[in-house]
Amino acid sequence: MATTHTRRLTRATDTTPATVSIPAQELSGSQWASRFPGSRSIDDCVDPFKTNIGNFIGALRRAGASVDISATYRPPERAYMMHYAYVIARENFDPRHVPVMAGVNIRWDHPGEDGTYDANASLQAAQDMVRAFDMNGLHTAPALSSQHTLRMAIDMNVTWRGNLVVAKGPLPYVPPPQPHHAAAPHRAASAASAASSASPAAAAASAASSAASAASATASAASSAASAASPAASGASAPDDNTVTISSLPRTGMNANLHAVGASYGIIKYFRGDEDKPHWSSNGR
Repeated sequence: MATTHTRRLTRATDTTPATVSIPAQELSGSQWASRFPGSRSIDDCVDPFKTNIGNFIGALRRAGASVDISATYRPPERAYMMHYAYVIARENFDPRHVPVMAGVNIRWDHPGEDGTYDANASLQAAQDMVRAFDMNGLHTAPALSSQHTLRMAIDMNVTWRGNLVVAKGPLPYVPPPQPHHAAAPHRAASAASAASSASPAAAAASAASSAASAASATASAASSAASAASPAASGASAPDDNTVTISSLPRTGMNANLHAVGASYGIIKYFRGDEDKPHWSSNGR
C-alpha cells in the first residue's frame, strides 16, 4: 500500500512592486496662512505665564485700557511658514534653500512656464504670505522656536485715554530710568579760549559771560536731577502702595512706564523695542 506524504509549502515571496503615494507639493502663497492655525487665547499658554498674563490683562482692563490680543500659542509649523515667508520677502533669502519641515508640504521655489526657477513668482508668493500672516508691521523675522511656540508669549495691542491708574503686580515695581540733560562743559572752555586771544577788556567781559553761563548750566543740571528724582518726572506716580498712575506718552503698549508695570506681573516687553511692538513674554524674547 502506497504511503501518502503531506508537505506544507512556504509561501513564495511576493515580487509585486509596492506603491507609495507621495503627495505633490503645494506652491507657497497666501492660502497657507489658514493652515496650522495659532491661538489668541491665554488659556493655551502655560503657567506661570498663563496666570501672570491673565492678572496683568485683568488689571489693565479694570483700569479702562483696551487690550486686543492677536496671538498667544503658535504651532511650530506656523512659525516655520512665517519665518521663511518673512526672510524670503524682506531679507532676500533664496527660496530654493529653505529646509523641508515634516508635515508642511509647501514648495517655496516656484517654477516658470518652462519649468525653470521663477524668482519673481517665488518672491511675490512670499510677500503675499507676509500680508496674509499680518506681518507688515514687523521689523524682524518671527523666530522658528520662540516663546510663542513654548506657550509663554503674547502679541497684544494696549491703548488708553488720559491717565491710566493701574494696579501693580506682586513683584517689585521699578520705574524706568530717565535721561539726564547735563550741560556740555566744552562750551565754557571754548569761550574761555576765545577770550584769551582777545583784548583785556573783551577777555574780561567774555570770561564773566562764560562764568555766568557755567553757573546757569550748573543750576539747570541740578534742576534736571531734582526733576528726575521726582516720581512725576517719569510720567508715572504711585499715589498708594497698590497702583501706579501713568501720565506719560505714548498711551500704547510702547509706554516705558507700562513696561515697568508689566514686569511687576512677570510679563516682560520685547527687548528690541519697536521691532515687534505687540510682543510680550516671560523673558522679553
